[in-house]
Amino acid sequence: MSPLALQRMSVRMLYDWELTTSIYDAGVDPILDVHVSATAREVLTRPARELWRSDPYRQSRTVTALLRVFKSACAWALLRTPQPALTDFFASPVFHSSIEDRTSTVRAFGRWLEETFVGHAEVAALARLEGGLDDVRRRRASSPRRDAPRWSLSPDARVAQVPNGTSDLLHATIQRLDKHAVSAAHAAVHGEWEGADLTLGAGAPETLLLQRDAEGGAQISRVSAPMYDLLAALSVDAPLNALAAVGAKHDASLEDLDELLRDLCEDGVVVCSNLAS
Repeated sequence: MSPLALQRMSVRMLYDWELTTSIYDAGVDPILDVHVSATAREVLTRPARELWRSDPYRQSRTVTALLRVFKSACAWALLRTPQPALTDFFASPVFHSSIEDRTSTVRAFGRWLEETFVGHAEVAALARLEGGLDDVRRRRASSPRRDAPRWSLSPDARVAQVPNGTSDLLHATIQRLDKHAVSAAHAAVHGEWEGADLTLGAGAPETLLLQRDAEGGAQISRVSAPMYDLLAALSVDAPLNALAAVGAKHDASLEDLDELLRDLCEDGVVVCSNLAS
């Protein structure tokens, strides 16, 4: 096990006591279902096992930071019965994979919320939307960049398709949480807010454009289904022929598509390379 691999394992052990116990007692990583080498196990078990949990507030501090991103989704999640523990995230394969793969823990938490509360539409929908808004604020790429295409979605933009009424539900939930005398996080964690009269809408899904604003925040705009299809293709660096296929699907000529892409470029939604005037 390389030094970097040992470091990643150490981070996982600091957050997951069951993993730590398994490494000490059996030399097995039960999340990835692999045996740890004798040399790696000797290094990892050199400290007294109690030292791995010497900071009892590590999980709660991290959840507090994640809750700032997924404020509404967590508020709805904590209204569910039986009430889940948000710290269960740290025992999940999604969390451990994010550490091993060195990917965003914030994104991993959003996926965990969606998967864990798949039967609770409000939680899953809000997690997807709040995760997208955070990606835009932090300018996380929507997909790994390969060779730069001529057209691609700006790092300041992202698209999301969510159940009807999700954006209104997000706005209403945040308004109510923010009214709490202590803090929105306190209201969410302790269930001290009222959401019984709030619900998702019926009908077709919302297709949304999320954009970073001048102050570093994020704004939500509704877009048409054809525009969503085009922006979704741009978010995965689709080649020009794939963009043309999207245009043809919606009866747009190549000239119309080129003009639209240029307009989107001027608006900061799309970036382009080698663009001739």
